[in-house]
Amino acid sequence: MKKDLNMLRIFIVIIFIFNLSGCGYNDIQTYDEQVNASWSEVLNQYQRRADLIPNLVG
Repeated sequence: MKKDLNMLRIFIVIIFIFNLSGCGYNDIQTYDEQVNASWSEVLNQYQRRADLIPNLVG
């Protein structure tokens, strides 16, 4: 009986850990998309500046 109770506790802890890791994975994906969007804005600004250089030279 005591062995079954310990196994149940271990099983519940494992399920809890897997649930937390799933939530963390979703957060990581969200943060990754935000970083990619911000970096795209930086690249757009660099491209805009590069496109304006011929106006200054010519």
